[in-house]
Amino acid sequence: MRRFVEGSQLMIRRSILQFLFVATLALAGCDSWEVSYDGPDSGNGNSNSGENTPEITVNDNSVVEGDSGRKTLEFTVRLSASTSQTVSVDYTLNAIEATADTDYAHTSGQLQISSGETSAAIAVDVIGDTEGESGETFELVLSNPVNASLKDSKATGTIIDDDSSSSPSTPTLKVENSAVNEGDSGQTNLVFTVKVEPPATEVVTVDYRTQNATATSGDDFDAVDGTLSIPAGESSATIEVAVRGDTAEEGSEYFTLILSNPENAALPTDPTAKGTIVGDDQAAPPPLDPGDDATTAEAARFLAQATFGPTQSDINALLAMDSLEEWIEKQFNEPMSPRHYPYVDAYGGDSKKDFRHDIWWKNAIQGKDQLRQRVAFALSQVFVVSDVDYTLKNSQRGMADYYDMLVEGAFGNYRDLLEKVTLHPVMGIYLSMVQNEKADAVRNIRPDENYAREVLQLFSVGLYELNQDGTPKIGVDGRPLPTYRQADIEEFARVFTGWNFKGASWGQEAIESGTNRVDPMEPWQEYHDMGEKYLLNSATLPAGQSAETDLKQGLDNIFNHPNVGPFISRMLIQRLVTSNPTPGYVARVAAHFNNNGQGVRGDLKAVVKAILLDEEAREGHLTAPTTFGKLREPLLRFTHLWRAFDAIPRDGVNNEQFYIKGISGLEDELGQAPLRSPSVFNFYLPEYIPPGVLQDSDLFGPEFQIATEGNLVNTNNIIHSLIYSLNNVDKSLSSSTAGTFLDLEAEEAMATNL
Repeated sequence: MRRFVEGSQLMIRRSILQFLFVATLALAGCDSWEVSYDGPDSGNGNSNSGENTPEITVNDNSVVEGDSGRKTLEFTVRLSASTSQTVSVDYTLNAIEATADTDYAHTSGQLQISSGETSAAIAVDVIGDTEGESGETFELVLSNPVNASLKDSKATGTIIDDDSSSSPSTPTLKVENSAVNEGDSGQTNLVFTVKVEPPATEVVTVDYRTQNATATSGDDFDAVDGTLSIPAGESSATIEVAVRGDTAEEGSEYFTLILSNPENAALPTDPTAKGTIVGDDQAAPPPLDPGDDATTAEAARFLAQATFGPTQSDINALLAMDSLEEWIEKQFNEPMSPRHYPYVDAYGGDSKKDFRHDIWWKNAIQGKDQLRQRVAFALSQVFVVSDVDYTLKNSQRGMADYYDMLVEGAFGNYRDLLEKVTLHPVMGIYLSMVQNEKADAVRNIRPDENYAREVLQLFSVGLYELNQDGTPKIGVDGRPLPTYRQADIEEFARVFTGWNFKGASWGQEAIESGTNRVDPMEPWQEYHDMGEKYLLNSATLPAGQSAETDLKQGLDNIFNHPNVGPFISRMLIQRLVTSNPTPGYVARVAAHFNNNGQGVRGDLKAVVKAILLDEEAREGHLTAPTTFGKLREPLLRFTHLWRAFDAIPRDGVNNEQFYIKGISGLEDELGQAPLRSPSVFNFYLPEYIPPGVLQDSDLFGPEFQIATEGNLVNTNNIIHSLIYSLNNVDKSLSSSTAGTFLDLEAEEAMATNL
């Protein structure tokens, strides 16, 4: 038994004794400890066995109240990571505009999230009526967390009124900002959408005109003015403005659209919208000069963003080229490194994850297709699956094939990759889409919402509507506009019904021997919901369609949402270049997602090239030194070290494995391993703000979320061992006692103290 060192900090809160163990030395090989204390009443106690404390978050939500009865508004309380202990948190409701027990049923209590789970819901009954009212809100307040900490303590519930007042309200016009990539020549249309809410019973007209701002009519765009008509019963119409392409090196510019003189509708509070012309002409990076130290440093910086770590030979090869773009194009055409699946199938089978890690290390360190491998690793932190749970832990062939799919799709189209991700059985297991079936009241079954929720929140559009530059759109109430509602999740859950493992019977367990966890899932029409479905942006899928047709059209609906470009672009920028990209950087990359220059949307080659060649990627360390850059995640620290010093794998065992001697699990020692995140929210949240200087500056630092004291100590100890201990043993060993070694012969020859 280990006892507290003197000076350990104790805090008594309510009836629970909480403590912070202050370690005075690294506890090598110790991943748990026991706690004892003396006092007048021994009571009951527990410790968290060294686990990182998860953070609690909760999101706003809304529901349409209805004319009678009750509807349920659910707040989803989430943990940043699963834990081996039950998490609890107290909750209560506070009225804002809404009235307790008139508009909603007041409730309070304690929510529990079971060990291993990452979310639970708090349900609030909303009381329907026929009274015309303005929007009503109330507040959920969380407090007194146990085995977790509060990141969000409050969330707002909005009751959407669907009743007309005694005198029907006048429809209101709404116009949103828009943006378009400028192009090098010719004209491109920038489209404004003018909406009327609710649709009017008469024709609505409104005058419009453009006004110069930083963009000038005649040079950057063609001025327009006129009258827009929206037919009775219709909800929107569009205004097109021609944008003139050029090759001038300039930043993004904008002009203003102004609405006036409406008929049969009211103007919005702000009757203007911004039209942004995204500048896509940037000065080419300076020519590479092998004799210039600054150019050599820039080459290393570029390779740190585009590979698993620059080596001297890679730097020399890059400096021998005419441009960074030449290097990128060469990488696009580089043959793909060996796939993970054949290696795992031959050596490890389904139950040994170490072999999947071995081939990952081998390709990351020795692969010639460095850019493809690095982008695939970034995509694995967007389209997250994890084998931390039993079923996928024993499905290593499937996990290997899933990663191969990301590698193969790294330079393909996002829409194609999204469909492959959706139908891969590993994703079907992880987010429970496999054997998801239509509602059956008799058997008390309703479609599983898990994949529907995460494909929207994490893989495509995000929680809030975005401008092209990634900034959130703000509603008239001053709050970000949600991208989707609970009702949308329920509709997409119906879209994703009727899919099963290839060649399996319905009900066959994922872990059963012979279950196909590699080939795409196949449709079972009898379990698919054939009803009409309502999707994003008022799109409708007609009744009677097959599972295949509904899935393809549902994914098309997601893919064509304007959020996808800025959402995915920002995620990839964070993984490759910088944690805090400026809105301009996001907008420029999103423009390439929306159109690769040849009318193709979702071209990941165009996105990757735009990320790496953008002026901010190349000069951000000079123009914004206090906000640019990112903390290297643990795996990248090791791949760079091993690549820089020509790491030597142990010989003669299973095709020369790369592994670190003495580590039982990378995620335990370093906080990170390929496809081993603690939850679908990845190893860290993209909006994580670490305490201290970054918090004071309101800057994101996702990777700091796993830069715990324990992980940093472990990393430094392992690096020390690689340099001093493991380097001094016989490198020809082929037994399990061998490990991966650094080639330090050149450094040893220069050392004077050996």
